[in-house]
Amino acid sequence: MPYLPGSSQDDEHLKLLAIFHYVVGALSFLGTVVGVFYMFAGFFVFQHIPATPGHSAPPPEMGWIFAFIGGVIALVCAAIGVCLIIAGRSLTARRNRTFCLVIAGINCLHFPLGTLLGVFTFIVLIRPSVAAQFDRPL
Repeated sequence: MPYLPGSSQDDEHLKLLAIFHYVVGALSFLGTVVGVFYMFAGFFVFQHIPATPGHSAPPPEMGWIFAFIGGVIALVCAAIGVCLIIAGRSLTARRNRTFCLVIAGINCLHFPLGTLLGVFTFIVLIRPSVAAQFDRPL
């Protein structure tokens, strides 16, 4: 079926993009689990590893490094997840087209799912008929 400008196909593509933004946002929140695991390892595991004969205990700074890296991972994953969900809501409401394009660009860095979502978001949002839906007053 060929693409028809201004048709319900635009609405269908925007609906699917919104759903995929929600799904990838939820997957991004799963990445916070990895960050929390690293924080747990840094705070508790590295602090309680005893020295064994012939081997010294790891320095306590190693635990703080793990905790810091875990915190950064958790914050970045949570921030990206929130932005993806906001972009999904924006696509549904036909608002904040520029924000959705910026998030699509950031998504392109997350190979392979984010890259696919970002490219398809660009393809849909650059269409003049879709851009007109975002530019109309509420």
